[in-house]
Formats: sequence, structure tokens, C-alpha cells
Amino acid sequence: MKKLQGMIPVICLMVIVGCDQAGISADSTSRPGADATDSDIAVRRKRLGREEKFRIMVDKVLVIETSDYRMTEGHVRTLAGAGFNVVVPRGGAGDIKDVRRMAALARKHNVFYMPWMGHMLKASFLTKESDKIVWDNGTVQDRCSPNSEKFWSWLTRRIIAYAKISKDNPALIGVFLDFENYGSYDIGRWIYELSYDTTILAEFAESRGIKIPSLKPKRRIAWLEENKLHEAFKKFQVARWRSRCRKLRRQVDAIDPKFQFFIYPNVHYSLFMREAAFREWGTKAAPVVVADYHNYYLPPDAWGKQAVSEARWNIIDAARWVKGHAERCGVEAMVIGGMDPISDKPMDPEYHGRNAAAIADHSSGYWIFYEFKEMKDKSGRRIVPPVNAEFLKWWGRANRAIVAGRARQFWQADRETPEVAGPPILISMEGTGLASVILESPGGDAEIRYTIDGSKPKSDSTKYTGTIRITKTTTIQAVAFRAGKQIGSVSKRTVQVPLRIIEAESATLVRPWVVRTEGKGRRKYILVPKDGKIDLNDPENGALKYRFEAPEAGKYRLAFLLKGPWGSENSLLVKKTDSGPLMDWYAMTHRREGWFWYLYPGSLDLGQGTNTITIRPKFVGATLDKIAILNPLLSK
Repeated sequence: MKKLQGMIPVICLMVIVGCDQAGISADSTSRPGADATDSDIAVRRKRLGREEKFRIMVDKVLVIETSDYRMTEGHVRTLAGAGFNVVVPRGGAGDIKDVRRMAALARKHNVFYMPWMGHMLKASFLTKESDKIVWDNGTVQDRCSPNSEKFWSWLTRRIIAYAKISKDNPALIGVFLDFENYGSYDIGRWIYELSYDTTILAEFAESRGIKIPSLKPKRRIAWLEENKLHEAFKKFQVARWRSRCRKLRRQVDAIDPKFQFFIYPNVHYSLFMREAAFREWGTKAAPVVVADYHNYYLPPDAWGKQAVSEARWNIIDAARWVKGHAERCGVEAMVIGGMDPISDKPMDPEYHGRNAAAIADHSSGYWIFYEFKEMKDKSGRRIVPPVNAEFLKWWGRANRAIVAGRARQFWQADRETPEVAGPPILISMEGTGLASVILESPGGDAEIRYTIDGSKPKSDSTKYTGTIRITKTTTIQAVAFRAGKQIGSVSKRTVQVPLRIIEAESATLVRPWVVRTEGKGRRKYILVPKDGKIDLNDPENGALKYRFEAPEAGKYRLAFLLKGPWGSENSLLVKKTDSGPLMDWYAMTHRREGWFWYLYPGSLDLGQGTNTITIRPKFVGATLDKIAILNPLLSK
């Protein structure tokens, strides 16, 4: 196995070279894998995200061969040979010597490099609550508060060190800042939102000349609201963030004005990213780069090249939103779309290769968060999964197509490898206690077989001939066959029937929602028109409240009837009105015409009896016809 591991980079290169049936050659200007001078790298650096698309590998797969997750020269050579132009190892960012080593390796192989910074300084070793983030529900998390001097000292010290290396070695182009909340998704998936730590409360009190009593974390937001100070507190904290971000940008500019900040995920997720980092870190010489993630997943309702075609709307919508926000803020910005193969079950290398080309076709480039479930050999040593070679082959083909200006032809081409996805399962909520299921066939002489008894479908299982009616919670599994041979994998979905269906217009409408009708008035729905004004900083803007009865306490799901084709404009904020923050909004992307039911990804803890939920739009263009309250997932 040791011998095999040492051969992996060579094997990957052998697979990639000459595999592109479209006859696409490598970019003669980038010469991946060849030694480069500083002048060569400096010229290409100016073109990144513009004439030369970003092709970024954030690697956590190849580096598992090493004991400390450090990238070797063999790994850099492999990725350069596969056509990536930026390498980002998931380890080593805290070791400046290793950062210099990686920058030197990148320059040697004519690619670029960035250190990755994530977890936002885990604060479990700190004893003071004043240094930790305090969420609006009172939870004190083991991550540094964005108001902590320790956080800003850590961030500034590292980034200034990177900028100094970048000045001497233009192969280091910036820093990749990961703002995902790996500590606790149930608190908040992205950081940062407002923090109610004692540090910022004390500074706010001093600025206002007031005294804030000693409060337990759960009482702080309530006290601010009761005293009509919360909005002022929010503005004060955001202004403080902006000041610190601005100071850091100026410190970096004094060293290397071309140094770029890459921030993940898309900036509309967190207040800190949207109102501080994005606004202050982008310049004309060094646009801020937003690393969007909505292309992580295979679309759940599409096959073959249709899946790539539908998925591309994620990056189109993301780029449109960022462009609009950048224009409003007067900021220079770029957008790149991300992929994460581990998100797929089963994994599909061809889809991700073609998806890379589609993303690059509609943005400044793409990036890969490359990770797999850890594998070990018999001796217990971590190994690179065999499927790695297939992924690098397809990404290599995509990269050559992108460089040659043939990205669109590449992602639009017919599928070459066998389909790995299962039949799309589309659900409709027909009424109280009744749902229906439609199974989509790959076409031709293919047929679909399905089961609802928990067993996996076979070629002699029930044949799908039309809409399936569901009157109780049912798990449906489906698979396609052609000439007796299975096509793709088995699809599986649990269908819940509606406890109640609520008409969207039944709420007391507030701006910017308006009522519309279609089909000679047979359908009435609400939407936010293009000239509607959405203010995410105003908690009442677009807030619709719906009351309903729950027969028992438990976790409930929601489904929304939305009009397609749609993209991120049909993204909603949802919360239980009397407690908790708004749930993370979700991009409800679907590019088919007509009305479709969309199952919201989160759940709500509801009590027995009367409950009220609040729904708000994220963008103009949102539509909503009906809301289905689904059976409880888990009774208490």
C-alpha cells in the first residue's frame, strides 16, 4: 500500500493526459507544472477571475496521506497537472514557515496558493465569557466573539504575515476565510451575527452614557428591546466591525495592495460578512471574492445533463445577488461557485466535472471543498479513496475546456458514464391528510419500479404508471430499469401528509407583498414585485404571521407551494414567532415552469395548541401560494 500511495500522483496524471475526447489542449500561457518566474506569476495574478477563471482546489483528500495534513510537492504537482490554478490545503495556515514553503511550491509549479483559515479561533481554552460569542438565545459558544480583541489580534497577525509573503512571492494571492459555524449548526450555521457578549455591551453602554445591569446571556436581547436600544446596539456593533475590517484592509494595502480576501459562504448569510467584511475588504486592485456554496449538491429532481443545467442557476442567482449588493455598497467583488463531492450519495465524478465548467461559464470561476469520508488501510493508515482518480480526471477535462474557452460546450455535452442518480421524486400536497407523488423517468423505453413497504425496489416490484396517492407518512423508494438493467441508484424519500394547508394570502399582508391571480382568478397567490423594497434590517418588513393548531408538541416540517422557474428569489426566512431567531434561509432553486411544492430543510419546535409562525421574503420576486404544515417528525 505504501508503494501504491507513492504512485497516486503519477497515476492521476496518466489518467488525465489525453482523456478529453473534445481535443481540448492545456493553456499555453499557464503551463501548469512548469517552473515560473515572479514576472510570469505576477502577470497571471492580475488576470485571475477575469481573463483566467479561478480553478481552486481546497484540499482535504490528498493531504490525508500525511500525518499532519500538510500538502507535499507531489500533491501540488498532481493538482497543477490536473489544471487547477490555485491550491488551498486545509492545514498549515498557522505555521508561517509552512505558508512560505507552500508559496514557494506554488510558484515552482506555476500555480497560486492561499492559506485556509476556519473555525474562527476556537475559544474553548478561554475562561472569560467576554471573549466568546453570545447568541441571541443566550447560548455562549466556544468561538471567539467578533468583538474580542483576541479574535482581531489572531486574524490580523496571520493575515499581515501572509501579506508580507505575498509581497515577496506573488504566488500567494490572498487568504481563504471560512465562516461556517462548524462548532454548532443548531445555534447558527454561519458566523457572525450579532453577539451579546459583555465586551460589546460595555462599549455600547459607554458610547451612550448609560449603565447596563449585569444580565444573564438569555436576558440581554430582551433588555435591549425593552429599553428600545436594540437597533442602536446593532448599528454600533456593525460600525465597530466595519472599522476593524477597514483597518485590516488598510494594513494589508500598505504591504501588498493586490492581496485578496476570499470569504465563504455567500455574504447574504451572516450580518458580519454582509455588512462589514464584504463592504470593507474589496478594492479595485483586490476585489473581495465571495465563495458561494449553492452548487455543492446534485439537484434532487433532475437527471443527466439536465442536472447540470438546473444546478447552474444556483451560481447565476448567487452572482446576480452579489453583483447587486456590490453596486449598492460601491465595492469591487467577484463570485466563484463551490462544489463538495461528499455531499452526494452516491458520488458522481462526471457531474462534478461538468458542473465545474458550468460554474466557470457563469462566474469568475469555481472552487472545490474536496473531502471524503476517511478511509484506512489494514494497518490503520489513512489513504486516498480510489475514486479520487476519477474525480481528478473529470475536473482535468473541465479545466482544459475552461482554459480553451469551451466551457459551455463541455457542460452541455451528453453524459458519457452511466447515470448514478435515482429517479426524481416530486411531491405535491393535495389537502389535509393527502399527498401525491410523481416519479420521473429518464425517458425512452425506461420504466420505474417502486416500493412503499421499506424494501428496495427490484425489476419485478410495482411498476410506476401514474401519480401515487399518499394518505399517511410513507417512505417511497424508486429505481429505473431499461431492458431489465438498472439505471442509476435507488431514490428514497419519506413523504409526510399535510396536517393543514394554509392559503398564503390569509395573513394580514404587509409591504412589499401583494396579491396576484392567474388562470382567470382560479389561483390566488402573493408575491414581492420587482419594484418592492426589502429591508432585512427591519424585522417587520415583509413579515407575515400565520396561526394554526398543533395536536401535540413536536418537531414539524413546512412545505411551500412556489412558482417556477425560480432561483434564490424564492428564499424565505421562517421562525416560530414567539421564540428563537429566524431560521437560515434556503435557496429554493427550480427551473421548471409551473407551481411546485418545496419542502423546507429545517424543522420547527411547536407546542400543543395554537402556534404562530413568521415568514419573510429574502429577495424581490418571491412567490407563495400555500403553506403545508406536515405531521410531527418526533413527538415529545
